[in-house]
Amino acid sequence: MNRFTAVGALLCVVGSTPVYAECSAADRAALEAFDREWTKATAAGDRAALTRMLSDDFRNSNVLGGGSKAGNIENSVRLAGLNAANPQPQGTQDHFVFICTPALATIMHRNVSAVTAPATGPTYSRTIHVLEKKGNSWQVVTTTGNVLTDQQALTYMEQDWNDAWKNGNVTWFEKNY
Repeated sequence: MNRFTAVGALLCVVGSTPVYAECSAADRAALEAFDREWTKATAAGDRAALTRMLSDDFRNSNVLGGGSKAGNIENSVRLAGLNAANPQPQGTQDHFVFICTPALATIMHRNVSAVTAPATGPTYSRTIHVLEKKGNSWQVVTTTGNVLTDQQALTYMEQDWNDAWKNGNVTWFEKNY
């Protein structure tokens, strides 16, 4: 075997080793709690919590987020003030998926808007966050999201249906059937 073939074989073996690991149950619980705390801090315009949770090099692809850490915090504070005068029902997050390394984590989840008019029903979107461990704390480095297509929303609804069936959740069927 010549040197180039040996190097190529070695790169294939090294290159096929995953650089991520499945998050432990404790990691998943902590990351989900972090995500829910971040959601509450954003809705409340909690400047101190957001300053702690967003990395100094935070970037957001969402135009409403202002792109930077400072812009995102200012927009959250401004929107919380507007919502205080005209409270809106809060949506929920579910179907969390986590990918972890010791220093990085990715969180993906579905967002379900609160139903404000029964005829319209909820809207669905999916969000992806990338977090980095700095010291002993997670901080958000970037986030992005998109509205789900009808097909993607139906896929989630099928998962909800299966979960409701498996868990005997009659309320889900009464609400959605």
